[in-house]
Amino acid sequence: MKQTLLSLLLCTTLGAAAQNVLFKVGGGLAGHLPTERPVTALMAGVAYEHEFSQRWGVTPGLFLQSKGWRDRDRSVVYDLFESAYPTLEDNPDWNPETGAWRTGYMGHKVSLTYLTLAVPFNHYLRLGMGNYIVLSAGPYASVGLKAKHDIKGDPERTGGDRITYTYTGWEAPSSSLLHGQGGLRRFDAGVQAQVAYQFSTGITLGVQGDISLLHVNTGSPRWRNAAGMVTVSYNFHQGNSYRQRVIDDMWRSMYTPVAGYQQGHNTHE
Repeated sequence: MKQTLLSLLLCTTLGAAAQNVLFKVGGGLAGHLPTERPVTALMAGVAYEHEFSQRWGVTPGLFLQSKGWRDRDRSVVYDLFESAYPTLEDNPDWNPETGAWRTGYMGHKVSLTYLTLAVPFNHYLRLGMGNYIVLSAGPYASVGLKAKHDIKGDPERTGGDRITYTYTGWEAPSSSLLHGQGGLRRFDAGVQAQVAYQFSTGITLGVQGDISLLHVNTGSPRWRNAAGMVTVSYNFHQGNSYRQRVIDDMWRSMYTPVAGYQQGHNTHE
């Protein structure tokens, strides 16, 4: 008997917990502050919506996020391998017509992957039957899983690597032209804010912004992560939320007197 009661209690608890689980995805742009050229930002994960009341709640969640930035292309001179050739005319980087070294542009793109724990607090503004504007804000903390650098036009490389090459790591880039940026920090933390519209079906559409409060690099100038995304989330059991139950109770309380009146009216007839 005790085992049966414990099993029922466990099932009830797990069922109640699952009622407010939501799945969330998003996409947009990311960069760093001060602003450089943005790159694609993506996110996906799960969260749990806990409601304190009809108007307030919190939605802690765990997400995989991609952020990063693209440096502005810099003008470079390809003259670092002068000693490898017996004469200037033999050096492919020397232009005999202009009497100068060949120039070009060097590009650098950084792609970062994080595991992020976000704890936004929500304020619900009811617009209609099961429809809400949701205003959210709260802290987030991220741990870096991967850092990838895509570099093109590096004058310190030869062959195909001069055109483009990729390396993975959080340390400072191997090119001396990028050493001033320093390495990248694996840990990030900041503030997340969102404005969303929640439908009675459990789907929520929103616009989310993340701003880091920590420097993402160790060099100079110092940068902070920033991202803006359009998000879509789905609450698997929206109908069992606290706010929905309050509304259902309101409708039942309104319906019961009418039903009683109708029953008495029919009886008198």
